[in-house]
Amino acid sequence: MCIFLCCFFLFLTYQTAQSQIPLPNAFAHNDYEHERPLFDALQQGFTNIEADIHLVNGELYVSHDRPKSSASLLKDLYLKPLQQILKKNQGRIYPDWNGTFLLMIDIKTEASRTYQVLKEQLKQFPELLNNPYFKIFISGNRPFEEIRNEALRYAGIDGRPEDLGKDYSYNFMPVISDRFSAVCNWNGKGEIPASEWQKIKNLADKVHLEGKKLRFWAIPDQANVWNTLLKAGVDFINTDRLSALSAFLNKKPTKVILMIGDGMGTAQIFAGLTANHGQLNLMRCQQFGFHLSQPAPVSGFITDSAAGATAFSTGQKTYNKAIGVDTLKQPLATLIEIAEKYNLATGLVASCAITEATLAAFYAHQPYREMEEEIALDFLKSNIDVAIGGGKKRFTNRKDGKNLLTQLKEQKYQIADLNDDFTQYSKGKLVAFTAEEHPKSIKDGRDNQLSQGTQTAIQILNQNEEGFFLVVEGSQIDWGGHFNDAEYIAKEMVDFDQAIGIALDFAEKDGNTLVVITADHETGGLTINDGNFEKGTFEGKFTTKQHTAVMIPVFAYGCGAENFAGIYPNTAIFDKIVKVLFNR
Repeated sequence: MCIFLCCFFLFLTYQTAQSQIPLPNAFAHNDYEHERPLFDALQQGFTNIEADIHLVNGELYVSHDRPKSSASLLKDLYLKPLQQILKKNQGRIYPDWNGTFLLMIDIKTEASRTYQVLKEQLKQFPELLNNPYFKIFISGNRPFEEIRNEALRYAGIDGRPEDLGKDYSYNFMPVISDRFSAVCNWNGKGEIPASEWQKIKNLADKVHLEGKKLRFWAIPDQANVWNTLLKAGVDFINTDRLSALSAFLNKKPTKVILMIGDGMGTAQIFAGLTANHGQLNLMRCQQFGFHLSQPAPVSGFITDSAAGATAFSTGQKTYNKAIGVDTLKQPLATLIEIAEKYNLATGLVASCAITEATLAAFYAHQPYREMEEEIALDFLKSNIDVAIGGGKKRFTNRKDGKNLLTQLKEQKYQIADLNDDFTQYSKGKLVAFTAEEHPKSIKDGRDNQLSQGTQTAIQILNQNEEGFFLVVEGSQIDWGGHFNDAEYIAKEMVDFDQAIGIALDFAEKDGNTLVVITADHETGGLTINDGNFEKGTFEGKFTTKQHTAVMIPVFAYGCGAENFAGIYPNTAIFDKIVKVLFNR
């Protein structure tokens, strides 16, 4: 059985290697701790792998600590399968890839005796020796002088910064490694101080002058750090998160969070910025653009939330009040439905009813937004994993007398009722109702349920290894515009920004998440005529109590954010998300 599984995994690796893009910067730290040592890393395109070894009773075992009786042998876990792959691919790990694959062997027992046994084993695997596309080097307890003085060299040495300037060749010392904290005091949060970045850059420059590669171990294992190290010239990103780093290096997100500030134009953003004393998480975004919000010509020049959200969710312009249907009232495939076909988890969070127009356009298909009871029935037809918001009455106090909560429970949903703490839920399908109709405004005492809902949804959805698609709506910015209430707008904007902060923090740590922040339209024709950041006050004036036709800002952060720069129609939001998430 063991032989069969090894052959099966090897077959899978061969198949994957034909299409996998090799990643020269990807270094699999403690590779043997993954479910399928070696094979998981190869399927993700890694070109550098670490294996720790112990010499016990004349055999080399792979393990971080002293091996147990169940530990695997180095030759079985790495040497044999690597030789088979090299034979199949004419001396290369990846077909047609001319880079050098590195196997770092970290010796945990006494250096000289362990290395002597390793040499004897390597003699049995000639494909691993004298191969320009494959190299072994030794770390941990290093038999430094022994390897340096070898006439026939079986492996190189993992160097340290103090080894620089001593004329050691690349053949002897291909890599310089060090503990991250020995060079840099940055904890990986926020932006690295310029002085700390310069320390990394200076070391990288010295290493490269000698024709060697630089690696740090014990780094904060997150995207912000990976990106910083690469920009500073570090060659290898040491990680335990194989799929996350692979997606990061391939610039392909597996998770998208679309955040819609209903009614949010640039003036609403600036109102929130001023009220919050010049601070908004939104300002952390890396890319900025505009979309044109006009609906289908049949509805004139100014969109409503239904047509605007349908443009986002389907890539098609339609008439005002339409929910997920075209101008002929025919259903259109939505982003949530497409995501579910790709086995992504999906979720919705809002500070209004989950059957309101904006969220409904992502899962329902109705000719008019007012048909909220029918929209609730459409929710039952979806396979949404998490929904947090108001609108309980659309499921319980219905004209048809049905109690849809019963059907939700039959579909394995957990139901968090109005007074329940939905943050206690961390897995499984969840519908959390925060109000019978709509939650209160922040001005009238609503707590931070939008940011809590965003956090809870991310926590649950992130358990799906395939990724997720989440829509978060700051719903009541729009209502403040309709009421011409500047204070209402500012408070809702700051509340929405707290949810934005939750999403950006997750994206920063995750590395494979794209956050897109925009609005369906602007409401109120707001202008800011005066203000004071220090006091958090501003003077706002309105030109209407309705929506306007102004261009709407689009902010993007994380993997794939560069796709959202420029000026484009609102339907392009759909096109761009589909392109980066599904490669279509």
